[in-house]
Amino acid sequence: MAGEIEPSSMPPLEARLEHGPLARRDEVLADTRERILRSVKCADPWDSGFNFVDPVLEASYWDARVRRDLWFVDTTAHCNCALMAAGLLAPLRAAAAPDYLTSGLLPAWIGLRAALSLWAFEGGKAYLAWRTTAIAVVRLLFAFLGAVIGWWAPPPEATPWAVLTRVVSGSMVIGLVATSVGLQVKSSVGVKIQFVATALSMLMVPGYCAAGLDECRFAPALQVIGGTIDRVMQYTAFGLFRLDMGGPSDQDGQAYTCWMVVTFMQWAVGFLLTSTVVYCIEGWSRVCFVRSCVEVDGQVWRRLRSRWLGSACTAVGVACVAAASIWELLRITEEARQLGTCDAECGDL
Repeated sequence: MAGEIEPSSMPPLEARLEHGPLARRDEVLADTRERILRSVKCADPWDSGFNFVDPVLEASYWDARVRRDLWFVDTTAHCNCALMAAGLLAPLRAAAAPDYLTSGLLPAWIGLRAALSLWAFEGGKAYLAWRTTAIAVVRLLFAFLGAVIGWWAPPPEATPWAVLTRVVSGSMVIGLVATSVGLQVKSSVGVKIQFVATALSMLMVPGYCAAGLDECRFAPALQVIGGTIDRVMQYTAFGLFRLDMGGPSDQDGQAYTCWMVVTFMQWAVGFLLTSTVVYCIEGWSRVCFVRSCVEVDGQVWRRLRSRWLGSACTAVGVACVAAASIWELLRITEEARQLGTCDAECGDL
């Protein structure tokens, strides 16, 4: 009939709430709680890499962590890196860096990080789906670009503290730490990315040391830094073995060179320490995820916390032994290099 209002074709509010997005969200939360309850009944709800044994629960945890915490950290990290790279343009041009760096690579890098900052801020499904790939590419490109930029760093003062500060801040040590902690992915994937990034950062060591730290005036400072590292290694497994064989105190003739110190700092701090910290942070976040989704009794909570603490202590121990192994390998390599140089000079005589 003309003038009569037709009934709306939209379903009633009760039906929309029952079958709409809110209902689906409640179903997902209920399923997640049920899966967590089943998991915590097991002795180990996750494997040695802190990945939940249940793949659906693993996907739910990581999606929740990215949406709750990491997307904002991603946005801040990309934005800060773009601003810091822009601040390097003038010093690099003053240091007579090549045009392909100051007019090509670095501006392109600034544009890439700015675009990623906006993409992360949007936080859409596309970013969540491609986040791990994008972060892997960014971290590897950062290691390569940082290795190139490191060749143009000015030499510091010839004091141990100034040289150590230069090694930590001027090399890729801080960059490796910042990208690993600031752009986190699953630790099982992140340790592989960090290993390749640290290997790429080694490209900078020859040019970085040749730019100033291999000069004779820096030798006393490098001796102090290397000797300190050597004494710290006394308290590791390899250091105790060396004490039985005569001890680090007998290594007065050891020469600690720039490449030894920079290589050790990048692998020990940039790779081992950083990977261990990220591993422990992720493990604790998984414990908190379980506790935030379901109410667990005191016995289960203590078991989960003990499981995390045991894994964290194991990771720290492995990192310490690996650091000692790296330092020992560097010492042996440098001794062999110096012996070869001495033999060559004696042969010339």
